[in-house]
Amino acid sequence: MDAKLGLRLWADDAPQAKKDRFDKIAQETTHRHHGFRVAGMRTWKGSTDPKELDHAGYRVFDKDWGRLAVNDDNIHQKIGSFIFNKDAGIDTDLGKTVAGLFAEDLARIQGVLEREESRMYSASLLFVFEGDGQALREAIAEAKSGSATERRSERAACTNARIDSGISMENDEAATSQQIYDDDEDDDELSSFPRIYSVRLIDFAHARFVPGQGPDENVLFGVRGLRKIFEKLAA
Repeated sequence: MDAKLGLRLWADDAPQAKKDRFDKIAQETTHRHHGFRVAGMRTWKGSTDPKELDHAGYRVFDKDWGRLAVNDDNIHQKIGSFIFNKDAGIDTDLGKTVAGLFAEDLARIQGVLEREESRMYSASLLFVFEGDGQALREAIAEAKSGSATERRSERAACTNARIDSGISMENDEAATSQQIYDDDEDDDELSSFPRIYSVRLIDFAHARFVPGQGPDENVLFGVRGLRKIFEKLAA
């Protein structure tokens, strides 16, 4: 799931027409009250109708779905559908575990951003997790038995192989996320849990440090909004 962050989505050097278009999007979507919108999402076995699945067995939700189908009244249910998926073996208890892990990492990301003086426009958080319930349970069992470390490299390779989700995003909003996933040096600083999920900040086409100007409250608005939702889903 790609969650586009902030209420202001344009950089200082953007043409006025682009500023106006992005401001309109922000005011008419969940950006306005939650600080983010779903820019794209896909779920493993996300439908019982084979016609709604792609060749790999995923249901893909494009940018129009995030703009038009997701609103303030149903945002918890729509984001919940990203995780809670009985057809893929993700029941309530397992889904709450995943939501809780996402919430914990969002808290860490929030803490880092609150200590930095930077500005990012049209950046996103990319959420990835093992969507096959059986594989997810086995990975958790491995972690509890202490054998997960031996299989870390293998699982990381499987996680990275799923990055190319087919999520459609606007060309002028999106930058490749693969380069972010290729740099895994700081993974263990975010979480000690086995590599069955990941939360990454991506799309830095419009990012800079601004010493003396304080943290980026625009991006933090979205991070806090997402954290509240995942904490509620985990409860």
